[in-house]
Amino acid sequence: MVRETCGRCGRDLGDAREGTYYCENCYKLLSRTGSGGLWAATLAVLSVLFLGGAGLALLAPTFGSEISGGWRLLLGLVLTLIPALLWLFFFYSQDQLEPEPHSYVVSIFVLGLLLGGAVEQPLLREVFEVQRWVQVGSMTHLLSSTFLSGILTAALTYLAVRFTVMPTSEFDERVDGIIYGTAAALGLGVAANLTYLMEVGTISLGVGTLHIVVTSLAYATFGGVVGYFLGLIKPGGGPDWLAPLGVLVAGMLHGLYEWMDAQLGTGGLGYNPWPSLIATTVFAGLIFGLIFYLLRRAYQEMLLRVPPERTGA
Repeated sequence: MVRETCGRCGRDLGDAREGTYYCENCYKLLSRTGSGGLWAATLAVLSVLFLGGAGLALLAPTFGSEISGGWRLLLGLVLTLIPALLWLFFFYSQDQLEPEPHSYVVSIFVLGLLLGGAVEQPLLREVFEVQRWVQVGSMTHLLSSTFLSGILTAALTYLAVRFTVMPTSEFDERVDGIIYGTAAALGLGVAANLTYLMEVGTISLGVGTLHIVVTSLAYATFGGVVGYFLGLIKPGGGPDWLAPLGVLVAGMLHGLYEWMDAQLGTGGLGYNPWPSLIATTVFAGLIFGLIFYLLRRAYQEMLLRVPPERTGA
């Protein structure tokens, strides 16, 4: 009879089942070594990104509050890649029991970037012309952001994972879905940020930088939602209808995020970026916390508590 063994130490865990599981000792080791590293990684990423944006705001009077021309292109590329890579490293560092191959994660990130530049942004900007939606009614804008922009982004995240790494043997943990979904969405986020910089024509130091950081975080978390549902299908053994449900949930969250970003920046006194920036930061932070919860829950579901006679206790 085929037996289940711990994915880390090889201990016998009983009858085999779909997916990878871990014994209680290895899970406790993860909890002891991972908790401190988790908070350290969180604080490090948040400090570098948000304090970096604040630092640029303080330096704005020295170098000018806005940058355009050739420097805009160079600085824009740096500012879009650094947050995405830091968030990618952060989420990847959470997969501590059986880390995914670096090449797989980076490849999914690059695939997301290519899909964003070649498919998502041309469709949204040139076909659907989403930049005009803010001028329509509030509810119409919300629905448009959800069922066009949000669903398209979530669907591309799903496709990037579903038909590449998901059929492979490397996709054997529920956590893997979150990792790969985040990587794909971060690539889409880089394309979105670059398009944003090309449209505004300048980089506003401070506010513009923080907008890029928050957008990267938002894309990462929404991609994590799609990935979580994929993890419920394989290796979770859930029904296939969970995939479109995950796309719908992530699309709705993304649509609400874009609606807040556009609507809260306008008002009777003219454009003010801070209300939308603060609101979207809080919103993205809440979804970020949800992804954290789903990560820990996914690890807990891979724990198999072995009776004492099997552990030798």
